[in-house]
Amino acid sequence: MGDINLLNIFQAITKNILVFIGGTGGILYWWDRLRNRSRLKVYSWDETLLDDSGSESYFINFEIESLGNESNSLEKFIYLRGFTGANKKFLCTFIIESPDRNLPPHTPQSFQALLHSGSTPTDLLFSWFKRYTIVPTRGRSIKIYIRSADKIRISYLRYEYERFMSHWFKRRYKN
Repeated sequence: MGDINLLNIFQAITKNILVFIGGTGGILYWWDRLRNRSRLKVYSWDETLLDDSGSESYFINFEIESLGNESNSLEKFIYLRGFTGANKKFLCTFIIESPDRNLPPHTPQSFQALLHSGSTPTDLLFSWFKRYTIVPTRGRSIKIYIRSADKIRISYLRYEYERFMSHWFKRRYKN
């Protein structure tokens, strides 16, 4: 009689474990979704102002890699939201020049983007805070935060903190 009771308990525990792991999606499904999600990483970022025969052009050169197991690609536009030293907000759009914006897995790709619309190149050159948004076809967008004309990349929290201090207390940070 004691053996039957232990066997029923063991069966109930085993059934609960199987339902927990395999039922309604299960842990293994979500673990696989987490590990194989679409992620992108930007390795290098360079902003350049070119002055050819009186016409100014503002370029972004960057290297990006798809860290997921599947290939991904980039949308055609890169968006910029920036602030000048006088805390005036401006918006710009850059267009990626390469027609092949495909990102194979685990292979860094270099791209160049040209200023398409928005501010003038000199405004961009002397802006204080910039946030670039790169949008992939799958997955979350990447945001790159730049402080000052020296093009220093900073984290999101530092960007928001320094922008807040700059706006309300007129505090500037040295590089």
